[in-house]
Amino acid sequence: MGINDFSLPDLILYAQLEQHEDAVGVLMDRVNRLGTAEGIQELRAAAPQFEALFEAWDDAISSSVEKAKFCVRIAELSILDSAAFRSSLNYAVRKLLPPYMVSGAVVKALGAKDAGVGVREVALRLKKLQRLRSTAIMYQSETGQCGRITGIDRVTGTIAVTPIDGSSSSSIPIASAIVSAYFFETTPELTDLISPLGSSIRPSSEYRRILNRLALSEVPEQKLQELVQHLLVPQYIPASGFAAWWNAAPAAAAAGGKRHFSDSRSVLELYTLLKGLVDGGASVSVDAASAEKLGKLFVRVSSRLLPKDVQMLAESISWLSLNASREDLAAMFTPLRGQVPFWPAAIPGGVKLANLAIWAKISVKDLDGLLEATRAIYTQDEFVSLGLMLPLRCMTVFFEPRKKAASETKEEAAAREAEDAALIQNIIGKIAAMETLSADVCLWIWKNKARIKSRIITSLVDMETVVAALNRSDLPKEWGAAQRELKRILLGEKPDFRKYLIENADGDIPSIVGSLQKFRTQASELQSVMVKMGRVSPEFMEYIESGEGSKLLGIHAAGNTEQPPVASFASQKRMQAELKNLIEVLIPQNAEAVAYARSFGDLRENAEYDAAKEQRRFLQRRRSELERSLGFMDVTNFSDVEITDTVVPGCRVFLKDGMGKEISYYILGAWDGDVDRGRIAYKAPLGQALVEHKVGEKVKLPELGECVVAKVEPLPAEMIKELSGD
Repeated sequence: MGINDFSLPDLILYAQLEQHEDAVGVLMDRVNRLGTAEGIQELRAAAPQFEALFEAWDDAISSSVEKAKFCVRIAELSILDSAAFRSSLNYAVRKLLPPYMVSGAVVKALGAKDAGVGVREVALRLKKLQRLRSTAIMYQSETGQCGRITGIDRVTGTIAVTPIDGSSSSSIPIASAIVSAYFFETTPELTDLISPLGSSIRPSSEYRRILNRLALSEVPEQKLQELVQHLLVPQYIPASGFAAWWNAAPAAAAAGGKRHFSDSRSVLELYTLLKGLVDGGASVSVDAASAEKLGKLFVRVSSRLLPKDVQMLAESISWLSLNASREDLAAMFTPLRGQVPFWPAAIPGGVKLANLAIWAKISVKDLDGLLEATRAIYTQDEFVSLGLMLPLRCMTVFFEPRKKAASETKEEAAAREAEDAALIQNIIGKIAAMETLSADVCLWIWKNKARIKSRIITSLVDMETVVAALNRSDLPKEWGAAQRELKRILLGEKPDFRKYLIENADGDIPSIVGSLQKFRTQASELQSVMVKMGRVSPEFMEYIESGEGSKLLGIHAAGNTEQPPVASFASQKRMQAELKNLIEVLIPQNAEAVAYARSFGDLRENAEYDAAKEQRRFLQRRRSELERSLGFMDVTNFSDVEITDTVVPGCRVFLKDGMGKEISYYILGAWDGDVDRGRIAYKAPLGQALVEHKVGEKVKLPELGECVVAKVEPLPAEMIKELSGD
């Protein structure tokens, strides 16, 4: 039995154990699925188990984002409201608040320890702060004022606001804003609502719909009415006519009820209508007539969707697919094949992985629906090929065997097993035809080796394949999780995966060592892998200790024709200083920036989060480059260079161009180039063109044309001193 099959009480008990951190995410998914009108009673029945869970976690919540988020979710659903739970909730809000907002006044205003504030209200106030942007529109219910946020002062803990009417700005304490203010995302649509052109006022239903969608937290109906009244009265609507306008029934309702989702005119409208049903706990059922209507809508979908529209469409497809026949799914969604990035027209083909990234972003609970729709529009061969391109979390769902039914007959069991066997054979055929395996495919094979039952396929995951998968640097960020997991099980304490690699080498220890030599990682990690491989294989250890392995891995090995680049002590020290600054300053600062940006909540349109993550990738790449370079260089100050009539690194060369003009350059180490000072790295194009040429020889140089080597001299003493790093 897997963890996903546990009953709710058993899953809660499992999550109490320190060694089962992975259970927190599974438990969160379960709570989210049950957090509907039908499932809430099951959650409330488990209140004693939840109480025991938070008692066991205690202050561990303050050091775990996942546990803190879970605590806030339980508060949002109002499952618990005891003094002990409020203590856990207080730990959670402190953990999840943006760092500059963690002050006594703000935490107190959130109300986690105030019995007069409901736990759901605490969760909503926290979400309000997490989503706060420095460009949002703020409505203060106490004063009835509406203004645009122009700044958030992290030192004083205040928000600067400029009123919509243009009057003077003011500052409001964040602690006060938590209680009395509501925030809205600034968009052109909201700007049109705030300052409508001419006398054309939209229906009140439009104001409700748009403001509810752009609100950064839930806004009560009464507060929405007060806000809109402040915006429109008396400039656009007289006070006497506002109530009638606000309470007027929407046209669609007057004509016979709310618009059916199958009558949607756009992806946005479809998503809005479906989300309303799903959030309200209603099921979404699609019949043949609805499928036909929606098929006509999807024919009109543009192939140039914005990322947020792709996300909305994928979620809408998922909701539509759970209660529809295979025929209706095909009728609806076939027009989208080749139009939306996550459903390529041709498989296999020149599919860009970045186009498939939505598969990694969609929530686990929505994957099943999107999966059913995908089955309906692709053949099984195409379905398997697509699955093997996806990140591991999606691949696992794609290829999950059908579960045994509670009252399954022998015939049904046989059919289910035959279906799974056919799927596995198809997967095996596709993997066998691959030129290279991704980290995701390697992990899927490793985790499903008992199910695959094919030695030919399982043996493909050898050290050479693993190293190649880990060395790939051209993958979109959504595929990075599998690379990290693959590296973790290679370097981790558990020996199972390393034993598996030894077995797949079939006694060819030199092939393992040769593959490790290509592993682009830190020297300490490479050494760790070798030690741990030696622990599971006496043959491997014997080979390493014999000296043969050391020769293969050593940068000065006789069989290694590549010579380390020549570098000065000065450039070495400069690179060491840069590496130290990366490790001790820039990377920790970036980690704080990522955590701060993540605290805003929704990551799909979080520019701060994307920028911080991109910076992290750059810093890690630069760190790897520096560590590799510093571990493979021949350091010198060039004082012992023998100068003859040949251009070599560590000399000054004089050239004469076609007009007889004399030019001189200093030929220095691989990282010493500075063209403005006449210093040329011998690895640079100009340096490579000059090195090994003799006095009197003609040489064709980039951008300079043909020149003659006139003279070669030693470097000046002051330059040698400088290159020594003194």
